[in-house]
Amino acid sequence: MASIDKLPPETLSHIFSLLFQSVKEDRIPPVDSQAYELLDILLVCRRWNKVACQTPSLWTIAHVGTDQDAWPRVWRCIERSGGLPLDVNFMPLRDDEGVDRASMALKALLPQASRWRSLSLPYMMDEISEQLSSLPNLVELTLHPITEEDGNFSSDLSLCIDAPNLETLLIKSYEVYFHDDKWPHLKSLESRDFLGSEAWLWGLLGSSQDTLEKLVLRQHEGLLDMNNQGLEDEFGEQMKCNRLAVLKALEISATGMLKWSGLRFAEMPALRHLTINQECFEETENLEYSVPPFPSLESLHISTDHAPDMERVIEFLLPLTPNITSLTLIDGSGVDQGTEGHLLLPLLLHGDSGPLLCQRLEDLELGGTPTPIDKLKRFVELREPGIKRISCHELWCPSAGSLEEKMLEEARQGLEWLEKRVEL
Repeated sequence: MASIDKLPPETLSHIFSLLFQSVKEDRIPPVDSQAYELLDILLVCRRWNKVACQTPSLWTIAHVGTDQDAWPRVWRCIERSGGLPLDVNFMPLRDDEGVDRASMALKALLPQASRWRSLSLPYMMDEISEQLSSLPNLVELTLHPITEEDGNFSSDLSLCIDAPNLETLLIKSYEVYFHDDKWPHLKSLESRDFLGSEAWLWGLLGSSQDTLEKLVLRQHEGLLDMNNQGLEDEFGEQMKCNRLAVLKALEISATGMLKWSGLRFAEMPALRHLTINQECFEETENLEYSVPPFPSLESLHISTDHAPDMERVIEFLLPLTPNITSLTLIDGSGVDQGTEGHLLLPLLLHGDSGPLLCQRLEDLELGGTPTPIDKLKRFVELREPGIKRISCHELWCPSAGSLEEKMLEEARQGLEWLEKRVEL
C-alpha cells in the first residue's frame, strides 16, 4: 500500500475538501466550533500545510470571533478562498473590544459582499445595520440575539437589504426589510417572538406562497393567533396569504396559548410534517371556526410541559390527520401518573365513523409520562401488523410490593409479547 506521503497534491486536496464539507454540512448556520478547527491539518507537516493553503474550499467560512486573530483570519479566508461563495459567521460580542475587532473584520468583508452565501448575526448593532445593503447572492440569513441581557441587543433596530436570492431566513425579534419592496421568495422561514411584527410576517408569507417549504413559528410569551384579518385593508395585497402551495413542514411553539387558527390561516395541501409544542391549548369545544383536515400529513408531533388537557387535544387532532405513519406524543405536565395510559386511549377507541383512528400508523413515540404495558399490548393487538416501532420513555407496570405476584408476572409476559412483535 502506497504511503499517504506519496499521494498527489490533487488527491490530498480532494480528501481535505470532502472532510471539510462533511463537517460544514452538519453545522446550520456554519460556525467555528468544528469547521475552521478542521484546518488543524495545517499543523501536520509542511506539505499538508501547503496543499491546504492552496485548496480554496477549505477557506469558505469567514468566522468573525472576538479573539485577536479575528481580523487576520478573515483576511486569510478572503485571500485563499479563490472567489468561492463565503459563509460569514459573526459570534456574540460581549465588550467594546470585541465590537472593534468585529468592525475591522466587517470592513474587510464588505467588498466581498457579492460572494456571501450565508450570513449569521447573533446580535444587531448600528455598526452592522448601517453597512449591510446589497447582498445579491445571499441565500441564508440568521439574525438571532443570544439574550436581551446581551449588551449589544436592541429590539428597535431593523435591517434593510437587497437580497433577491434569499431562500432561508431565521430571525428573532427584529424585522428585515427589502429594497424597493422586493420581498424574497423564501423556501424556509423561522420567526421567533414576532408579536408586534405581524404585518412584516404576513408580507413574507404572502411573497413566499408558492415557494415556502418549511415554516417555524415560535412565540416566547403571549397568545399565538395567526390571523391577518384587517392587514390586507391596511397594507394591501402583499399581506394576502391564502395558500402555501408547497409547504412540507410546519412547527408551532409557544409558551402562551395556541389558538387553533394557527392551523387554518392558509391552505397547506402538501403538508407532510406538523410539530406543535405548547404550554396550553385553546378549548376545542364551541370553536367559532373549523380546523381543516390534513390528508397529506405523514408525521405529527404534539408536546406540552404544562397543559392539563393533552388527551382532549389528541382526540381533537387525530381525526384531522387520518394518514399519518409517525406519531409523537409528549406530556410533561405531570397531571396523569401513567396508570391509565391517557396518551394511548384515543388510539384504542373507534372514531365516529367506526374504524380506528390513524390506521396507517407505523411509528409511535410516547414520553413525559409512563405508559402501561397492558394498554400498549392492546394497542399493538388492534394494529398488527401495521405498527412497526414503538418508543416509550418509560413503561409502567405494577411493583412487586403493591400487587399480587400473578399480576406482576402478567406484566412481564406482556413486555415479552411486545418485544416479539414490534421494535421497542
